[in-house]
Amino acid sequence: PTCNLRCAWDAWLFGMPNHRSIRGTGEDKVEIQTPVRPLRLIVNLRMLPRENRVRTTFCDSWKPVLKLMDDGTKFLTRDVNVRHMDAAFMDRTFEAGRRFLEGKYPSLFKKERNRQWAVSTWSKLIRRSDRVEKKRK
Repeated sequence: PTCNLRCAWDAWLFGMPNHRSIRGTGEDKVEIQTPVRPLRLIVNLRMLPRENRVRTTFCDSWKPVLKLMDDGTKFLTRDVNVRHMDAAFMDRTFEAGRRFLEGKYPSLFKKERNRQWAVSTWSKLIRRSDRVEKKRK
């Protein structure tokens, strides 16, 4: 699955409580509710489904940028229960995470369309920027 950085941030902090999956094949297909816990709480990849490359997508496309944003917002999110995360809290932490990213990767924020990028684009560009920085040293 793909989404923009804001949508991914919400899933990182809050999870996806209304997520649904299709089980079965052919006429036996049935849609069931399969809520997803906050992605920041996933400590073992076995907690994620194998189907549709979910584990790989999480590790390669979502986790790199979301973990960075999380590192920059620990002072806001530490010990906050999901039940206390309202829209204002999500907005505040998202903006703090973006500012943290901008401090570490200012060149990415010079591009006008960065608010439209998918979460996977952010992770790819951050990895590329880190490789370039390593080569300079």
